[in-house]
Amino acid sequence: MVLIITLVMLSVVTFMAVTFLAVSRRERVAVTVVEEQTRARLMAETAVARAQAEVVSRVIASSNLLNYGFFVSTNFISPYGFDAGLPLIVPNPTNVNYERTLSGGPMTADGTPWLRNIANLQYDPRPPVFFSVTNDPRVPLDFRFYLDLNRNGRFESNGLLPELGFNGQWLGTNGLSWRGGGELVLSNFFVGDPEWVGILQDPGLPHSPTNRFIGRMAYLVQPAGKSLDLNFIGNHALRINDTQLQLDGYYRNQGVGSWELNLAAFLRDLNTNVTTFYNYRGLAGPGTGAAAEDALSILRYRYGGDLRNLLPVGTLYGPQAANAFQADWIDGYSDGPAFTATNLLGLTIDDDLTPPNKPWSGSDNPRTYVDLQELFDTNKVLTTAGNAIWPARMLLAQNALSSYDRYTFYRLQSQMGTDSGAGELGKVNLNYNNTPPLSATNFVTWTPQAFFEAAANRLFVAARRTNIVRAGNNLYTNFYIGNALVRPGMSVTNILVHPYNEYTPEVHRLLQLAVNLYDATTNRADTAYPHLPTVLRPLFATEGDAIFIKGYEPVTNNARAILQSERILSLAIPAHCTQLASLERAIVYDVPFLIGAKKGLPNFNEFSLRNVAQVTRKLEVRKRTPADPQPFQTNLMYLLTLTNQFGLELWNSYTNPFPRAVRVQILGSYSLALIDGARTNVPLAYTNLPFTTPTWSSTPTSGRRTSSSSPSSGRSAWPIPWLTSPSRPPTSSRPASTLLSSPTRDSISLIGACVAPTASSAPSSMRAPATSSTLSASACSGPTSTSPANSPVARPSPRSAPPPSPAMSGTPTGSAAAPRSPRPWSASKTRCRSPSATCPSATPSGAATARAPSRVRTRPRASTASVCSTGSPRSFTPASASARPSWPN
Repeated sequence: MVLIITLVMLSVVTFMAVTFLAVSRRERVAVTVVEEQTRARLMAETAVARAQAEVVSRVIASSNLLNYGFFVSTNFISPYGFDAGLPLIVPNPTNVNYERTLSGGPMTADGTPWLRNIANLQYDPRPPVFFSVTNDPRVPLDFRFYLDLNRNGRFESNGLLPELGFNGQWLGTNGLSWRGGGELVLSNFFVGDPEWVGILQDPGLPHSPTNRFIGRMAYLVQPAGKSLDLNFIGNHALRINDTQLQLDGYYRNQGVGSWELNLAAFLRDLNTNVTTFYNYRGLAGPGTGAAAEDALSILRYRYGGDLRNLLPVGTLYGPQAANAFQADWIDGYSDGPAFTATNLLGLTIDDDLTPPNKPWSGSDNPRTYVDLQELFDTNKVLTTAGNAIWPARMLLAQNALSSYDRYTFYRLQSQMGTDSGAGELGKVNLNYNNTPPLSATNFVTWTPQAFFEAAANRLFVAARRTNIVRAGNNLYTNFYIGNALVRPGMSVTNILVHPYNEYTPEVHRLLQLAVNLYDATTNRADTAYPHLPTVLRPLFATEGDAIFIKGYEPVTNNARAILQSERILSLAIPAHCTQLASLERAIVYDVPFLIGAKKGLPNFNEFSLRNVAQVTRKLEVRKRTPADPQPFQTNLMYLLTLTNQFGLELWNSYTNPFPRAVRVQILGSYSLALIDGARTNVPLAYTNLPFTTPTWSSTPTSGRRTSSSSPSSGRSAWPIPWLTSPSRPPTSSRPASTLLSSPTRDSISLIGACVAPTASSAPSSMRAPATSSTLSASACSGPTSTSPANSPVARPSPRSAPPPSPAMSGTPTGSAAAPRSPRPWSASKTRCRSPSATCPSATPSGAATARAPSRVRTRPRASTASVCSTGSPRSFTPASASARPSWPN
């Protein structure tokens, strides 16, 4: 007794010690995260305060309230190089340079000069932070002392610097390459990459082992009052019928609003190597050239891809504003006619609201840019098909050597801002519909379909990434979601499924997340608790040979009736693809319904799959008599067994039993084919068999389940009977969709063949049947004179039926609804005339068993079999009729 008590106490002590260690480790991690977040916040606040102080100091130093402009953070480096001749006794904070010494030699990252250089860091120090950009140890570390905002992979320095030409050489004052010999160098004041500035634990002392860096900061200051606004520049006022913004529709008339500023002209002047041509034609026609296309691509994103997303004046401000626009002799819509006079009466026609309710360029755009870094995102610079993408061309130009190209983005940053853009625009409001032209302040309740489409499209944009590739002189952009290519215009109402399939697991995950978000925030008013989930079914449309999902619609009626009445089609069958042109509500393999995850409902919990393949090779060497010096015959035999077992589990994870009746049923089909893979690869025999599971039903119970209460869940397992007797391919008089064979209950066909192969190839009858689910078969060769026969292998049929649905299980059509234990199958032997040529077959089994509370497990158990025979051809003699294969003519 004492020993037992001692062991119990030791167990308790061990448990408490492990618990204490786990809790303390978790708390340490939490404290570390809070510490890092606090440090990052303090660094950001320090950067803002430093930037504000620098702006104020410039204003005070010059007594000029407008003496502020575009600048970035810089750290201190001696322009003359590191002076190794200074005394070692005291630090010298101005003797800092990582690149070269005072004599012109390079600074190496070792030795006393390097250590002294780091010890001198104090004034706006450049912390020595190095990153490994590759796993190759031979590649030197990258010194990250700057923010590469223009993304060209190089450091653009700041301050007074020489101008570089197209070949990277200094330029003279004549614009040609500098030749030396007293010639002056052309210089300019540049603002480039923001540089990291280190924060020391004690800023009054230089860096040392006891005065370490506690963080670093960088900042960029852009004066909003001295820059244009990317969200309110340019328009598409001339072509209100071009709702998809395919051609340039910009027009400037009286200049009454910022939307009349010419964005294309700005981009053209920014860098003529990026936008090579621009022709503004005004009322004569659409503008042409790369600059017009670039401006239109930015405008297309701001307008949400459709001009009609802009609200008219009457909708924004009411009837009085509409009347004012028509009577003020000001072209507020900027759509003409041209104003050529010197007074307001020069506008002879004021048709601002003709036609009525036309979009107004001055209204809030449905999308706005929050940061100029978004111009590198090809999801936010929407071009028409076939046009080059401006961000790609800008990146290509910034990889050049000249100062003009390398500083393009920073010239853009100094003149263009996004201060009007609110950070929350473009997000989906969880409570009210805020898709254009609606706003959350209209208090319009979401419908399941509207919320799902808005959330799914937003998730698509967030998940979509791009890869810009160059082929010759052309640039192309590939769009990906996950690892799969998608089209740039793919949306929840335009998902291509054939001939190229964009409906990937990643796309399905995003769609499922969208419907889960809706069900997590909304309850269906037409159902009591637990509220039924939102169910959305895909709708299909065709355009030529293309098949795509054109949208989703809610399912509110009997889903079981839908599954029983609708045909299940496969995109792998051409005839089914043709039928989809007139069956928008068809059920298609691999394009499932979307079911929201709803609290209180039993949910799908687990799917398991086990694949087992076994190949056995047997060789028999025969002599005529025991005294023969060498054998005269060999028999070669292969046993091939393929077994797939799968199961799925649905369970109720809540304390209360589910109050409604539950019905679980699995439908599907499988295919099996015997092919001649070594010759024609054409099926010699095949079959397509549907199957269904025994329907599992339950009724709600009152209270928690106990051992005496009626079960509210259970577990079922059953075998799938396989091929009974395969048939040859159908002839012209027999349609391909005819059911070629039907299974026999609780029995399995044993397929065997006796053949005498030649040395060149194996006969077609040796090819083992292949199945998409579970199959076992064998092939064996007859006697040869000197060597074993060629090895038969199992090959999948390229022309077999479409793959089955994810849940494939059950008994054949016509079976009883309730699972039962099949009678055992006894092993049998198939004999040939060749002596000692026998092979046993396997015996499948299945059973229905009990299951733990609150779970429903459906696990079909597939059967296996293997048969072989040897001997000469035409000598097959089955042992019994039950094992005899049938090959009808």
